[in-house]
Amino acid sequence: MKSMIVTVSLLFVMFSALPAQNMDQLFNDYIMNLPNEALSEQELAGLMQMREEEKLARDVYLTLYDTWQMNIFYNIATRSEQSHIEMVGLIIEKYNLEDPFIEERGVFTDSTMQALYNSLVEIGVASLSQGLFVGCTIEDLDIFDLENLLVVSDNQDVRTVYQNLMKGSRNHMRAFYSQYSAQDETYEAQFITPEELEQILAGTEEKGFVDADGAPLVLTGIAANAADAIPESFIVMQNYPNPFNPSTTIQFSIPTNSIVSVDIFDVSGALIRTLAANEELQAGQHSFTWNGLDESGSQVVSGVYFYRVSSGAFQITKQMTLVK
Repeated sequence: MKSMIVTVSLLFVMFSALPAQNMDQLFNDYIMNLPNEALSEQELAGLMQMREEEKLARDVYLTLYDTWQMNIFYNIATRSEQSHIEMVGLIIEKYNLEDPFIEERGVFTDSTMQALYNSLVEIGVASLSQGLFVGCTIEDLDIFDLENLLVVSDNQDVRTVYQNLMKGSRNHMRAFYSQYSAQDETYEAQFITPEELEQILAGTEEKGFVDADGAPLVLTGIAANAADAIPESFIVMQNYPNPFNPSTTIQFSIPTNSIVSVDIFDVSGALIRTLAANEELQAGQHSFTWNGLDESGSQVVSGVYFYRVSSGAFQITKQMTLVK
């Protein structure tokens, strides 16, 4: 067992230097509504790493489920790791970054990640206990990498995603450790410290979303269980998708019945299209779709545009990009 741990550790060192659907959408809206900030080279590299590292976890667990038919592999892969992949993908989409993601299982853009996947699968299919050992190891690595990435990341949206990925990995570690122990095995930390592992195992399941500092995040504005619930404040979400082609949706919420206007402008400030002109809307969530046409019905050119939502004394403007 010790030699197996050392082999996996060396490979990792080479690479390292469940809410409901409506809650997921609330979280996505929250992330998209956070300000776009300049990404450092370390933040860019970290996003690429975690996009593939979360895919690695999903793909390994799905392969181990095929081998052992043990639900822990399938449930974590499909309910959590898939969500983690999408969280990082949301940031990549928000900043219009080149995505390294390849959908095919077990295929990776990064050659070191590819070798790591192959090694983990080889270890995990040898026996059920080794499969559970692989699960503990992946979560150990994820926590370690995310802690290091949080040190070099200051963008609020990036940090929020990382904190939620790390919360999930702590939950996964508890689950895999329990099953591994049931095989009369004891997992020893390879990346995080033994003290941190002990602290994680002493905790209970962590639920809900957290913010950029790891504190519980209360998602307000649009209720999780009722589309017509009354928000507490005037909120304008980032349009989705963004960049877009050929159309995009603009969502916002108003706390009281209000007169609302929704306008589209080009980079010069010229009015391109009015989606809502002093319309009386009831309190709650609303959305308008822009199909990239101006007031005359002509298709506008690719580029940066702005949408402004006005409601009484409130006015919020956000940027969006049309790509053809």
